Amino acid sequence: MREIDRLVEEIRHLQFDDIEKMYQKCLQLKEIALEQKDDYILCLASNYIIDYYYSCKSQQETVKLANEMLALNEEKGYPDLLMQAYNLYAIAVCNNDYSLATGFYLKGLKLAEQLNDYIMKAKFNCNLGDVFVNLGQFDLALPYFLESLEQIKKISPKLPEYKIKRFVLCYLIIIYCEKRRLDQAIALMEENKDLFNDTSFDPIDRLWQALKALICYGHGDVAKALEFIDNILGNEIHGFRANEAIYFIHHILLYITFAIKDKERTKCLYLLLKENDFGKTGMRYQIEMLEMKIKYCIVFEEKEQLPKLYEQYYYLMHENQKESIDFCLNSVLYKIELFKAMEEKKDIVKESRLDDLTKIYNRRYFHYKYSEFKNKSRLLGIIIFDLDHFKEVNDQFGHLAGDKVLTGDQILKDFADSLQQDDDRIISCRFGGDEFICICVDCNEQMIISFIEQVYSKFELYGYDKITISSGYYNSFSNCLSKEELINNADYYLYYVKENGKNGYYGFSIE
Repeated sequence: MREIDRLVEEIRHLQFDDIEKMYQKCLQLKEIALEQKDDYILCLASNYIIDYYYSCKSQQETVKLANEMLALNEEKGYPDLLMQAYNLYAIAVCNNDYSLATGFYLKGLKLAEQLNDYIMKAKFNCNLGDVFVNLGQFDLALPYFLESLEQIKKISPKLPEYKIKRFVLCYLIIIYCEKRRLDQAIALMEENKDLFNDTSFDPIDRLWQALKALICYGHGDVAKALEFIDNILGNEIHGFRANEAIYFIHHILLYITFAIKDKERTKCLYLLLKENDFGKTGMRYQIEMLEMKIKYCIVFEEKEQLPKLYEQYYYLMHENQKESIDFCLNSVLYKIELFKAMEEKKDIVKESRLDDLTKIYNRRYFHYKYSEFKNKSRLLGIIIFDLDHFKEVNDQFGHLAGDKVLTGDQILKDFADSLQQDDDRIISCRFGGDEFICICVDCNEQMIISFIEQVYSKFELYGYDKITISSGYYNSFSNCLSKEELINNADYYLYYVKENGKNGYYGFSIE
C-alpha cells in the first residue's frame, strides 16, 4: 500500500510540473491496480491518464478514452472518482459541445458539494466560468471564478492543487481587463504577485506577461506594452497545455498591435494563434481567425484578398448557424436552469409526474413542461414514437426473446430505457399505450435525428426482432404553432412512415 500511496502523491505533483513523467507513473499505478485487482486504484489511474491525453493527444483520442473511463467510473460507482471523471469528460468535449460539457460540470459540482470537496468545487466553478469566457459572456463568468477563488482559500497552499489559483486569478484579471476595470486587475495582480514569480516561462508565465502588456496599453504606455509582447514572442511554448485563457490573451494582444498598426508584431501573433490552435477547433475559432485576417488586410491595405475572405466569412456565418455563439449560449443557460429546476422539484416529479410502469415522465408532465418552455425557447419541437406490431406481439405472452420472456410490459420498459439519453434538451414522456412523445427544446434538426438514431440503436440491443419503431417529428419556432398543431404535424409524419413500410422516421424542422 505504501508504494501505491507514494505513486499517487508523485502523480499529483507531476500533474502540474511534468506531464510526461506523470503519465509514466500512471502506467505503473495502473499495472499495480490490475495485478492486485483493485478497481478503485484502476479508476484513479485511468482518470489521471485522461489528463495526460488532454495535454498530449488529439481531441478525438481524448474523447474516446474519456468516454470509456466515464463508463468505468459509473460502473464502479466510487463517488469521488466519478466526480473527477465527470470533470475530465466535460473538459474533453467542451470545445465541441459547451452544453454537454456544462451538464457534466453541474453533475460533478453536485457531487463535490455532497462530498464537501473544496478542490473539486474550485475546479468545477472555474470550468463553468471558462465556458462563459469561451462564449464571450464575461459578466456571467465572473461569479463562477469568484466562487472558485473562495473555495481555493479553504485549500492548503502546501497542496499541489493549490496551483489552480493561478489559473483562476488569470481568468479574473482577464475579465477585469476586458471590462476596462484596470484598477481591479492591477490590485489583484499586486496582491498575488508571489504566485507568479516562476520564470520558467510556462503557459501561466506567458499569460502573466500578456496581462501586463494589456494593462500597460490600457494606461497608455505603448512602449512598455510592446516590451512584454516581444518577450512573449521571443520565447517558445514549452510543455504547452491547451488553455482557453492563453488563446484569449493572445487574441487581445492582436488588438493592441492592430491599434498601433504594427504589421510585423501583428503577423507574428496571428501566426502563433494559427499554428498553435490552443485546442480550439469549433466554429467560433474559425470565425475569429477569419475576422482577424480580414482586419489585417484592411488595416495594412492588402485588400486584393478581401473578396475571397468575405465569401468565406459569409459561408461560415450563414451556412453554419448550427454552431452559432447565441445558440451555444442559450443551450448552456438552459442546461443550468434545467439542472436547478430539476434539483428543486425532484421529489415532486418522482411522486406525481412519472409513469407507473416505465418510470419515465407521464402525459401530465408533458403538458406541464411544454407550457413552461413555450415562452422560454427559440425552437420547440415534438417527436412521436410508436412501436410497430406491438399489439400482435403483446398477445403472445410466453414468447421467448433470447433468454427472457417477451411481454408487453417488458417491451415498454425497455423502450422507455432506450429514450433515456444524455441530453437534457430532449424530454421523453409516455403518452399512452405504446406511444411515446418527446419535447425538443432549442434543438436543430441534426440533434433531433441524432437522438432518434441513438434510440433506435439502443432498442435494437434488446433483441426484439418482431418489434420495430416508427417516428415522426416537427420542429418550429416556439411562437408560431400551438401545442396541438405541433403534435398533429409530428403525428402526420409518423403515419407517413407507417404507411410507407414502418421502421423509420421522417419529419420537418424550421431553422
